[in-house]
Amino acid sequence: MKTLKNKLNIGLACLTLVQMISQPVLARSFFLAPMALEENQVQVTTAAVKKALPKVSADKIDKIASYLVSIGLTPDKPNFKFQLTRILNSSTQFLFCEDVEDWGCLEAKPTVAPKLKMRVETMDNLGAPVRAGDSLELEYFFTQGWFNNYKNKQETFVIPEKTVAKIMADKIRTEGEKKMFMAIYGIDDIQGTMSSVFNAIAEKVKAGVATYAVMDVSDEGQANGFPRDYNMTKTADGHYALGDKKVELDWAYINPTDKENAAFAPPSWAEQYLTDVAELSKTMTKFDMRKYLLKDMFIKPPATTKIYDLQAQDLTWIALNKDLTNYKETLSRTSFQYANNLQLLRLVNSPFKTNEEARAHIEYPFTGIMHNKFIVFEKNDGSRSVWSGTTNVARTCMGDESNSNLAILIKNNAIANSFLAEFTEMHQGSNDSASKPKTLLTGAFHDKKRPNTFRYFTFTDGTEARVHFSPTDDGEHRVLLPLVYSAKSGDLLRISMFGGGGYEMVRAMQSAVARGVDIRIVFDNLTGAGANSWWKAKDGNLLEENPFAKNPTGSVEVRKNNWNGLNHHKTATLSRKQADGSFKTEVIVIGSQNWSQTGNDINDENMVTIRNKTTELDVMKAFNKEFDEKMWPSSSAVSQTADVSPAPTEE
Repeated sequence: MKTLKNKLNIGLACLTLVQMISQPVLARSFFLAPMALEENQVQVTTAAVKKALPKVSADKIDKIASYLVSIGLTPDKPNFKFQLTRILNSSTQFLFCEDVEDWGCLEAKPTVAPKLKMRVETMDNLGAPVRAGDSLELEYFFTQGWFNNYKNKQETFVIPEKTVAKIMADKIRTEGEKKMFMAIYGIDDIQGTMSSVFNAIAEKVKAGVATYAVMDVSDEGQANGFPRDYNMTKTADGHYALGDKKVELDWAYINPTDKENAAFAPPSWAEQYLTDVAELSKTMTKFDMRKYLLKDMFIKPPATTKIYDLQAQDLTWIALNKDLTNYKETLSRTSFQYANNLQLLRLVNSPFKTNEEARAHIEYPFTGIMHNKFIVFEKNDGSRSVWSGTTNVARTCMGDESNSNLAILIKNNAIANSFLAEFTEMHQGSNDSASKPKTLLTGAFHDKKRPNTFRYFTFTDGTEARVHFSPTDDGEHRVLLPLVYSAKSGDLLRISMFGGGGYEMVRAMQSAVARGVDIRIVFDNLTGAGANSWWKAKDGNLLEENPFAKNPTGSVEVRKNNWNGLNHHKTATLSRKQADGSFKTEVIVIGSQNWSQTGNDINDENMVTIRNKTTELDVMKAFNKEFDEKMWPSSSAVSQTADVSPAPTEE
């Protein structure tokens, strides 16, 4: 069959590779012929899209099919079915915008509606520009402990005097005068480096400030990572027999009816079990006790399954991490991602007597993670602000700053109101999950949410901002892919990323490099090295030969951090090359969302994108300086064969 080398009939035009590279702004310039294709693959791909979208017109089918072919997604590829489904579940609006820098078009209601219900918009004007004031008032805070200790080669980690945790505590005290709405992945170390934050929240609760919260729970199928819906009984010979039936938990936050099986209290067997563990600890090391518990302590039902092995592992974890002095405050049948979520839940709900009054709720369903780390503040005069960014409310992220991070505070009512609308949906929105326990009071999370927040904000001084929440708003296809496709020859894209993955993003960056864009990426040395990361994925990665050009005029450099903590950023800037050879940064992206399929399609996340085409904003310059002078020189080049440890669980 005839092979197509540098031409590809896309239904709209037949553009050569050179022609398409020379027009990087137009939507049709996406369609670079990336590799040799059998002639019939264009027709076969179009037929596959038409079959999936039988009611969509031919011209729209052609645009989607052309995009798929341009990035090498044809039915003969092993990843075609998965990627086609994912793309059609997403916003394909960027394919229908003549200019991928046209935020108004990108935020319009999609020309072809996503197939997933969670991405079908509840209103027609959610993407319409909202006039938000004269200028964007924004404060930003980078963690410094990671760099100071790496640079000075500290043998013992030295905590900075003014940490982001202390800054956050100050903002809680000054900004949260009347109300606070907290969407927090987790909190830990409340007796140590995070005590300032926890104490500031406690002061507000005690003072009667209306304080609300939603937080993540853990259901990962590992020790201390699933609801403890099991019981056990002590036998006459001192062993423990595991129950063969699941317990129906009572999920009331306050005054549960079934106190023995209350979800937010210790299991009824905990005290006796920990008493016995304390006796064992008098004659055994932790290593020996762990071995004994896993092998000899527990009697499993005759029909032994993995669930009983998991229960034994969980009970062993409890024995090694809890004791009679702390279990009532720190142990419950519900598992949390962070050690002190339970205390925060109880603190926020402490002023109330009935479950209906509870103001701190947990996520449901447990699939994915509620990965946000934002707080909406309201002052006595009604003005609102929002704290967000990449920084978990935790020791390593802001308490001792061993991880690199960026936190922001936006003082703007319109933007804060969008965050508040997202919070309200999670706190008390409709959740139609058939499996949701009847006793659990909470809102909508993950795929139970719907797009219902305003996304696009404009300012008199030319600044624009967009806010997207995962998984409903699809920041990958509305923001990230168009951002990369908008890059022109000579431009510089800096990306600092905890974990990034996804076939479309790899192809978009390779296309940009073929057009002459320079890309620099600093990954976390654990999470960024996963099998599906941008530089390791088998179906396409950044270290392979560029499929769009044999000798690309741009470049991509991928590094991984060398400091002991994590590179926890999810931050990027796009800098335009000027006529005099200098650079001016136009766009910055900040948020909790890792640039991954999990971050975009499953988790609850947020992403803030800020642009000013005439003035380089301070936060952009500050990030570039942080990247160029600290992160980049503190990292080293990656290779596909690099030996790495298992990644942390966050995605």
